[in-house]
Amino acid sequence: MHNAIRIAALIHPGMEILDFAGPVEVFTNAGWEVFIVAWDKSPVTSQGIVKILPQYDITDCPPADILATFGGNSEEAVQQAEVIRWIQETAPACQVLFSVCTGVFYYATAGLLNGHRVTTFHGEIERLKQEAPQSEVLTGVKYVDSGKIVTAAGVSSGIDGALYLVERLEGKAKADAIAKYIEYARW
Repeated sequence: MHNAIRIAALIHPGMEILDFAGPVEVFTNAGWEVFIVAWDKSPVTSQGIVKILPQYDITDCPPADILATFGGNSEEAVQQAEVIRWIQETAPACQVLFSVCTGVFYYATAGLLNGHRVTTFHGEIERLKQEAPQSEVLTGVKYVDSGKIVTAAGVSSGIDGALYLVERLEGKAKADAIAKYIEYARW
């Protein structure tokens, strides 16, 4: 029997809603189990508008195959020592570390990008080059697969990265079927 891929979606206050919602839509349509985790279980407000209630915090989050991080106003979030320590402890057991937009800075702060090809939101490329100097930072791409690390550029690029991840793990036909279902035509 097929076991669903388990994704821990790490959220933070000020997170860009499409960074989060687009990939989650793709992952749930793939039949994958997505659970929401945050620093604590308090409601998290995305872009000052939408409140999201985490199912888990970093002390009780179950094991995941994929750890997903998202961007938006992440500067403060990626400096939380407890969260970075949790990422460092969680990452080795994950098959993939996935990020959208400035969510990549969680992995940069945790020291997990060294030797990897990565990308982020176009307005943060220079910052990523400074914060992850031992990485190859790519521009002008929707997503980058660097083995264990899969990074997507900003906002809607998260959908492209998520569809790519479905294709990588479960085949092109499944990714194409999800893209058709969510009416997402690749440009």
